[in-house]
Amino acid sequence: MNEDSILRSALSEILKGYSYDIENSLYIKHMSLDDHVDYERVYSFFYERLKKRGVETSESLIERAISQDLWSEEKESKIKDLEELNDQLKKTIQKSLAEDMKKHAKSELEANEKEYQNLLDQKYSITSSSIEKITDRRMHEHYVVNSLYLDRDLSQKKFNEKDFDEIEPEELFKINKSYTKYTEKLKESNIKRISIKHFFRSSWDLSKNTYQYFGKPISQITYFQTNLATNANTFSSIFKNYPGIESEDPDEIIEFAQMRYEAEKNTGKNKSFTGADSEKLRRAGIQVADRSAQFNKVR
Repeated sequence: MNEDSILRSALSEILKGYSYDIENSLYIKHMSLDDHVDYERVYSFFYERLKKRGVETSESLIERAISQDLWSEEKESKIKDLEELNDQLKKTIQKSLAEDMKKHAKSELEANEKEYQNLLDQKYSITSSSIEKITDRRMHEHYVVNSLYLDRDLSQKKFNEKDFDEIEPEELFKINKSYTKYTEKLKESNIKRISIKHFFRSSWDLSKNTYQYFGKPISQITYFQTNLATNANTFSSIFKNYPGIESEDPDEIIEFAQMRYEAEKNTGKNKSFTGADSEKLRRAGIQVADRSAQFNKVR
């Protein structure tokens, strides 16, 4: 399937509110806020059960790892520092008009993200057996299992509440694997791309609001529908305020909109475009004075 076919298929599933696992003939319900009203109750159930078994907290495991020189306060601080630095670098990439500065920031960000992920992986190896991490995994499994239905009307569940603890680990692994496979097309980057596609926007732009588009209250729409609506509204604002942007890449569109904002904010302040990519400026819709003509006049 080409990209547009994948995105059209993803949009169809988002609108229907479910995905279909063809291998197991199961319908995967897309969860909404209503489906998570009992989140605290279920979380507390798993957490307290593990607590009675003596499973330790992340904090306790980290403290022990520090006492055994397997972790350090410096690494904890480094994680926070890298988070802040990476946020600043992302802002620089979005705002800067100078291409050299962008490239340098992107290179630094790439290196920092590798170091950041490496530290997170190290920390996870220590806390993966903590009460919080195990509870989080059980919560994920709980909602995956509860999203499985035998019919497209989503009225007949594959499993009931009592079945959950009786599912063998091997079967649970297969369920998780299938769930990931059949919801892969609904990942964040794809939803972003859908929100700028003409086949979506042609109907979205005709609707007055999210309720009119999906035909139900916001409290009842799925998380995928919420994500799509949020992205669609973001790009609606960009297209309205910064018309003429030439790009089919959602991240680049956001970057160009930020460049336009910075350029327009500094109109009349002798804003320099030195080092900026002229083609990129043109595609972003930024008008740059012809310096060569001015130079020839002076000569």
